[in-house]
Amino acid sequence: YGIELDIHLMKDGNLAVIHDTSLKRTAGADVKITELTTEELANYRLEGSEETIPTFRQVLELYAGKAPLIVELKPVDGNHAALAEAADMIDARYRRMEIEKWLAIRLIFKK
Repeated sequence: YGIELDIHLMKDGNLAVIHDTSLKRTAGADVKITELTTEELANYRLEGSEETIPTFRQVLELYAGKAPLIVELKPVDGNHAALAEAADMIDARYRRMEIEKWLAIRLIFKK
């Protein structure tokens, strides 16, 4: 089976795996993912658990080449280009692993 996930660009240029732009629903915090660094993100727990919100790198370390990944890039406030560039830089590390067989990325445009 494959895994579908959404990624957002954080303040430090890293990518977080989370559906919503806000952490309100999932972590009970009224903050946008785009306002956080990777270090700050580690301070938030998913509602009712001790689990943290993973980065895209963390997910790739676990699943690269093991399961198909369908990734939606979720731009916020016009950060389409920066988000796509950040995802492409991470992809480059995995291209030697026949990435086209297990990773599909699409950029979502919302008006």
